[in-house]
Amino acid sequence: MNVTQEQLIDYLTAKAVQCGIPHDPDNKQKAFHIIDNPYSLAEFDEALRSFAAFPAVLMEEGEGDFSDSASANYNDTKEFALMVVDKQTNGELPRLIRSRCLEIIKKILVHIRNDSRAFAIVPGKHVNFRINDCVYTPIGPMDTVYYGYMITLRFICPFSF
Repeated sequence: MNVTQEQLIDYLTAKAVQCGIPHDPDNKQKAFHIIDNPYSLAEFDEALRSFAAFPAVLMEEGEGDFSDSASANYNDTKEFALMVVDKQTNGELPRLIRSRCLEIIKKILVHIRNDSRAFAIVPGKHVNFRINDCVYTPIGPMDTVYYGYMITLRFICPFSF
């Protein structure tokens, strides 16, 4: 069986919580949202308004590609955009908010890299993650009070026919 998008989404949700995102939907503390339609600004706005805690994570599935690595192996590269955002309070400087968000992203990257080396991203599956392919960019202001960073993550998942 091949690695699915849902397995990677579950994994990224767990890593975000492990790195300080206060997401606990069982206790009505939502701080992680998957954007199903990245072309819908209404969905994006609703996600920001529905958060019960900050900092928070918005995630959307990106592009992917298939390759054969010029060998008998096949790869499915899955891309995700992870946005870590925080809410401005008491006139706090946006660069301080973004700095906090970038530190959370760095923690997430360290965990993903360690898990990749230990084959623990999806248990029982080889999922490769290269940190040198990660591009990040500042985001905000969104709705005048939300700032943060967005990073693009790529997971390389071997598969066979």
